[in-house]
Amino acid sequence: MAPSVSRRKCLTLEQKVLLIKEVEKGRRQKTDIAKEFGIPPSTLSTVLKNKDAVLDGFEKSFSSKRKRNRDSKYPEVEGALLQWLKNARSANLPVNGPALTAKAEALALQMGHKDFKCSNGWLERFKKRHGVTSKTIVGESAAVSRDTVDVWRQHRLQALLEKYEDKDIYNLDEAAFFYKMLPNRTFTTPGASSSGGKQSKERVTVLLGANATGEDKLPLLILGKAEKPRCFRNATVPNECVYRSNKRAWMTAAIFEDYVRLMDRRFGAKNRQVLFIIDNCPSHGKINHLKAITLEFLPANTTAVLQPMDQGIIETTRKLYRKALLQRMLTAYDASKSYSIDLLGAIHLLNFSWKELAPSKIANCFAHAGFSRAAVTDPDDDQPDDDQTCSDLYEAVHKIAGEEVDGDFDTFALADAAAPVVAPATDAEIIDAVGGPDEDEEPADDSVKGLVHQKSGIGIMSEKSLTSMALAGSSWQLTWPAH
Repeated sequence: MAPSVSRRKCLTLEQKVLLIKEVEKGRRQKTDIAKEFGIPPSTLSTVLKNKDAVLDGFEKSFSSKRKRNRDSKYPEVEGALLQWLKNARSANLPVNGPALTAKAEALALQMGHKDFKCSNGWLERFKKRHGVTSKTIVGESAAVSRDTVDVWRQHRLQALLEKYEDKDIYNLDEAAFFYKMLPNRTFTTPGASSSGGKQSKERVTVLLGANATGEDKLPLLILGKAEKPRCFRNATVPNECVYRSNKRAWMTAAIFEDYVRLMDRRFGAKNRQVLFIIDNCPSHGKINHLKAITLEFLPANTTAVLQPMDQGIIETTRKLYRKALLQRMLTAYDASKSYSIDLLGAIHLLNFSWKELAPSKIANCFAHAGFSRAAVTDPDDDQPDDDQTCSDLYEAVHKIAGEEVDGDFDTFALADAAAPVVAPATDAEIIDAVGGPDEDEEPADDSVKGLVHQKSGIGIMSEKSLTSMALAGSSWQLTWPAH
């Protein structure tokens, strides 16, 4: 009987890095490590011999399924399809194999590749090169690779933690808020009318950022649709907030870059060097010539696990906003007045909620994501969720309105959690981007308006006042608008 021939196991980049890290710990014999990974000692020796090349390759790509770098016959089509897939994931749109096939062929046709056929083989190679799972993908969490997460934490993250203190590590992320949405359809006092309501999806996009200690919360960047909203006239907007506008209240690459450059001046004025951890959504592009800030992009499709903002910071801010909204509704009822909220009131309420968020809660979320050296403590000790209080408020509002309780507080508070924050790019825009624009060319966005400066008593943050605030230490004081 001929001896059986075992097939050589082909390791992924992540597995090779894990091997290297396990050996570097010096706690176990190499033969034991090789046995655990199911490889012969000679394979382990080869990996260690090529250590520098393996780590360099991992730095350049965090694809969890890449085994060999085979060039694509249609690199432009592949690049366009990958960008389309990223956009779909950012918008939480479901994507499966047939959808990828159809989109690849459509993009190829638009790019002049009439003979292109998205065969099963081409699609499988595309998936392997970019770590795309074969199952249906819904949002970021569905495509998370545990290998990618573990290796990134053990390799790249450890290097960052050695270079930066917790106070200098920041995470930024966007969230959509349906700021007029109320928990019931008809909350009014007798004979009065109200605007907004349960079905209102009038939105703003908010960029939130904080450091790993939770002690430094960055000024909120709030994106609305109107350049000069009527409610801003003869009113005061919190000086801690930056307001920008475009027709859809989307985050764009140009707006994001402007904000990062403002923060670069803020930290530069204090002679600080800080790290901004951000995800790889379409509006987060490379920003050249920053002096105080270093941008670090999270591996693709890992934000559900690695992004501190997604570990509870944004969710808690939403709950604080909705809790304050309910309290104001009941206060209005006690004064026999109807209640509605406009953009100005929403900005004040968002700023108030952001300030209310406990630093310990933020620090815990960073620790959960692995971005802190501190141990994770009980979240209940940091900032009580006040579940009963929130539930009581929610039920009280329905009772006053004479309605049956519809759902629960959490459902109401997180109803806009999945709303997209960036505009879906058209095929033409994707193809144009893949064509390779000049690196230093600023993205065009004719609809984006400039910062609203000090005018008619409106305290909108300008670049000058932002830098002054940084130098002064940024003392915050909330001023409530009159309704």
